[in-house]
Amino acid sequence: MLNVFSDCLLKVILVLLVCFCIATNAAVPCGKRRIESLGSTAYHVTAKYTTQSVDDSFDVGTALQVAVSGDFFARDTTCRYKNEQAYIFVEDAMWNITVVDQSIEMLGRLIEKSAPSDSTKGMFDILTNAFGPFPDVDGDSRIFIYIVDLPGDNLVGYFDSQISTHPDPRFRHDAIYLDAYFLNSRPLLAHATMAHELQHLIHWGQDPDEEIWLDEGLSGYAEALVGYPEADPDMVPKFLANPDIDFTSWPNSLSSATPYYGATYLFVSFLRERYGADFVINLVSEPRNGIFSIDEVFTAQGIHLTFKEIWEEWILANSASVGADSRYAALNDRQAFAYELNDMPIGPIGGRVLKQWGSVNVLFRSSGNIRIDFNGGDGLNYALWSYGMKGNTEIKAKADLDEKNKSIIEWTAVDSLRLIVGSKSRIPVEFVISADYYNTDPVATNVNSFADAPIPVWTLGDGFPNPFNSSISLPIRLLKSQNIKMVVSNTNGQTVRVLHDGWLNSGSHKFVWDGKDESGIRLASGRYQVLLHMKNRDEIKAILLLQ
Repeated sequence: MLNVFSDCLLKVILVLLVCFCIATNAAVPCGKRRIESLGSTAYHVTAKYTTQSVDDSFDVGTALQVAVSGDFFARDTTCRYKNEQAYIFVEDAMWNITVVDQSIEMLGRLIEKSAPSDSTKGMFDILTNAFGPFPDVDGDSRIFIYIVDLPGDNLVGYFDSQISTHPDPRFRHDAIYLDAYFLNSRPLLAHATMAHELQHLIHWGQDPDEEIWLDEGLSGYAEALVGYPEADPDMVPKFLANPDIDFTSWPNSLSSATPYYGATYLFVSFLRERYGADFVINLVSEPRNGIFSIDEVFTAQGIHLTFKEIWEEWILANSASVGADSRYAALNDRQAFAYELNDMPIGPIGGRVLKQWGSVNVLFRSSGNIRIDFNGGDGLNYALWSYGMKGNTEIKAKADLDEKNKSIIEWTAVDSLRLIVGSKSRIPVEFVISADYYNTDPVATNVNSFADAPIPVWTLGDGFPNPFNSSISLPIRLLKSQNIKMVVSNTNGQTVRVLHDGWLNSGSHKFVWDGKDESGIRLASGRYQVLLHMKNRDEIKAILLLQ
């Protein structure tokens, strides 16, 4: 029996950003731009302490020795910048050689007043609005940013919780670290990493034992939120190339971490787009962790969903074609990899999903009336869906599995057919599929057909004109009166204009957007999305504003 899935697992290497861990009594996992926990031995240093008390603020020119994780000694630094939000200390050996005034001034502006995603706000305000307040362990409301020569060649930055809990108050600060060489050679990457680590700092202050996967997903989302989406350009493509991973279990091998960053970033972005800003900020402050945290926030907000259900919607969104109602902005018209099968009959062919919360996709290129026989294993827990394609239209259908995890899936008049198999089991799930054409049976049941497809109760039409300059007309059709919310968002998922929020009668309606935000300010040229929200279902249309 040929296994076309398990034999095609991709080997991935981490090409950007690795981190290191220093163990305490047991091994501690960590993210590639973050150190999760460090042993106190890192602070067994002979240190020169500043003459200022911990109750005083620091000034530009103040000398301070800081412990650098992994070196077991302190670095001489000097405060080179100060504003209301942060101090920036630079290692003396790096000053005016690797790090110069201009780069520090840029960091200060980014923090205080001018993030790429919003020229009127800095990272500090954007991140605190999205994730909650920073901790204050030293009585100083400012964040400490240490620019030093970090150990190794590929460490861009990290957050070290041991600094925030250090027994010596002279070391105890709300601090993150950035590498001096990366700030010089790859400043955009360093800026994204700063947002990444600042989210870790905020999250630690509210929920210090959060599971790594969720914390890293929120930090990936933080990068996009301030204007640096996918600073590591490999992370999303590598996940979509291999969606059969358990993104809730962070890998021990750092060389395998890249697709996990991509998966968690996409998953958090999906949650934010579907359930709003309150969901994210409540997720950060929720004391329960990981999957339990997500379930708790759903319950608290009166949303009758669970992690398992939203995970299914997410893997479907990752597999959907462009224009499907399940897509989301961060996916950016990309799709998970599918094994292509071109000729009927097919099978029997064996496959398996190796990881819990992983999935595999099979694309049947044949057109016509197609029957798929699915035979899973006893006692295993599958998620099984199919997408039928007809031109630029698609319909999704969930397959009914019997007590032995068998199912017959039938479609009529398709141009192509995609099967999505997901696993909810902790062990690999195996299955066998066969496929062939069949003649339409007028009395057949459980047949998915474009001819017999139910008319959608709502739809968002194409905007006109698109691209547009002065205004765009956006039609919708409701077959049932209901509550809807229609908003315009930017490519980072931020709402820029609410077009409607409330009850709308059945029938045809038209909304007009003039390219302005809620304050009446004309927005810059670029891509935007119109999102129509209705009770656990969303539809998205891309639009282009040209000034």
